[in-house]
Amino acid sequence: SGGDIRGVAGDSEPYTGGAISFNTGEGTDTSSGAIVLQTVNAGTKGVSGMLSFTSGTTSSGTSGSITMATGTATNGKGGDMILSIGSGTNFDGGDIYMKSGDTTASTKDSGAISMIGGYATSTTKAVGGEIVYHGGRGSSYTGGVFSLSSGIGTGTSSGAVIMKTVNSGESGISGKLSFTSGTTSDGASGSIEI
Repeated sequence: SGGDIRGVAGDSEPYTGGAISFNTGEGTDTSSGAIVLQTVNAGTKGVSGMLSFTSGTTSSGTSGSITMATGTATNGKGGDMILSIGSGTNFDGGDIYMKSGDTTASTKDSGAISMIGGYATSTTKAVGGEIVYHGGRGSSYTGGVFSLSSGIGTGTSSGAVIMKTVNSGESGISGKLSFTSGTTSDGASGSIEI
């Protein structure tokens, strides 16, 4: 293997250990510098290197958080955040797996996952951000499944699935709920079961 580069901040007893900070240079008239973290391509055998971002464990209190955020744009569009998985030429494409935290404590809930579209706060024609889910396209076979399931309750009830539109404001109507199966050029279209 090639030589490693390892940077370690100083330990402290009994206070907080030292931090490691990376900052790019300021561009006073144009853009600031970029930070690029990447592993290079693998050779003809093996896999490309892994990128790992992990906060440490704790014996008392909350473990460290991980924050990924783009900056505010005063006179422009806020920066995008793209989470993309590479394609597979001979095997399946890579998966994206999101899981909230477990708990073993009595009367406590396990972690939640929240996805919220952006707020539009202008007083003129302000439309909130959309949340869009799509199954993948199957060029020569079936498209990907979109599955929404509640959690099992091994001791009591399973979780609920709630689909609703919220109340309208002072003017207008509440949003509609639409359940539609697609059209077909050969055979029956998809059924809807309630």
